[in-house]
Amino acid sequence: MKILLQNQYSGALAGAESYLMLLLSDLKAMGHELVCVYTRSGVKADHGIEKDGVTNYYLPYLEAELGDIWSNSDTLEEMKRDVRLLMGIVDRHKPDIFHLNNTFYPFLYASLKEKVPIVQTLHDYFHVCPTLLKLLHQEGLSTCTHKMGMACLKEKCVSFRRPASLVTLTVRMRGRAALKRFDLIFVTTSHMKNTLIQNGFKPGRVVVNPLYRKFEKGTSPVDRETKPFILYVGRVAEEKGLNDFLLALTQLDCDFQAQVIGTGPVLGHIRSLALQYGLQKKVTFSGFLEYKEIRSFFRKATVVVIPSLWPEPFGMVGIEAMSFMRPLIAYDVGGIATFLKHRENGYLVDRGNITLLAQRIKELLINRRLAREMGERGHKLFASNFNSNRHMETLISAYEDVINRKN
Repeated sequence: MKILLQNQYSGALAGAESYLMLLLSDLKAMGHELVCVYTRSGVKADHGIEKDGVTNYYLPYLEAELGDIWSNSDTLEEMKRDVRLLMGIVDRHKPDIFHLNNTFYPFLYASLKEKVPIVQTLHDYFHVCPTLLKLLHQEGLSTCTHKMGMACLKEKCVSFRRPASLVTLTVRMRGRAALKRFDLIFVTTSHMKNTLIQNGFKPGRVVVNPLYRKFEKGTSPVDRETKPFILYVGRVAEEKGLNDFLLALTQLDCDFQAQVIGTGPVLGHIRSLALQYGLQKKVTFSGFLEYKEIRSFFRKATVVVIPSLWPEPFGMVGIEAMSFMRPLIAYDVGGIATFLKHRENGYLVDRGNITLLAQRIKELLINRRLAREMGERGHKLFASNFNSNRHMETLISAYEDVINRKN
């Protein structure tokens, strides 16, 4: 099978990029012919660049920022040129299927439907929420349950007083309409599928295929003798719940060390809060680390905490922790329950219940036997539900079904 894949960025920057790298590796190992188009990174290259058995193209204006498009006529012309170049790539390679991985503007690809079946993996709420987060800031970051549209005006997520927000909503509604015309949409959790159905997608056109990770060699269970160690890995942003995390740590009356790995817009604020809460000797901030550097922290951890306030579409760090036999504690939001089974491989906590969050963390720090057992059960769950074989079987079956329907 010849597969054309798209992503905005190359390299392991975030979840979508990490997923694409795994996908490229596994599809290539299965003998498929691969062509990849990167639409926000690299120097423009409309000629194929061969690397590791994959033909790569770079069309960095195809996903230009809205502000640049409106303010710079040259950017708009470059975008139009990249659209034409993309059509040329499809004509040249004649792929059996075109798999989009992360795009701002699905409607730019819709015209290719006559040439090739199109599917897309949705990793986030970009096309069903103007703020991306599915949170209502007017109500103290409560979860939004509305369909994207007039409710966004009612809840003041967009406003006539902020014309840019109206433009964003219009573009995303147009993108949503284009996605509905694609042959298939992949999502990572049932929560995401339900969100799309609420937004008018046909259930039969949405396939749940959870993300996956490779098995970690040399993984061992939680050590009974090492110092209690709490790990957070992820963006340092308001919706990630780092303030709740720090407040929970202040309630622990046992020995521990904690590590926050990641960077983001509120890193400085969170550092200040740690100082204000008297946690400067207990919490270390390491900033952004490559995944190969994070491995040692997973192996050291007693428990991994996911205190997200927003409804996580999936939560890659969860299955990463499970691959290292580490128990999880998380707020029960979004798609977290896809991999975190309460009392089996960790604890789900009601969103915002900081006291219970602290109690659950302490429980696993003190009861190493329980932490070890939960980590081992999580590893078995990871091995059965979030492995490469299962993911690729679902993916290829869906590809073939779409291609056959198209023919």
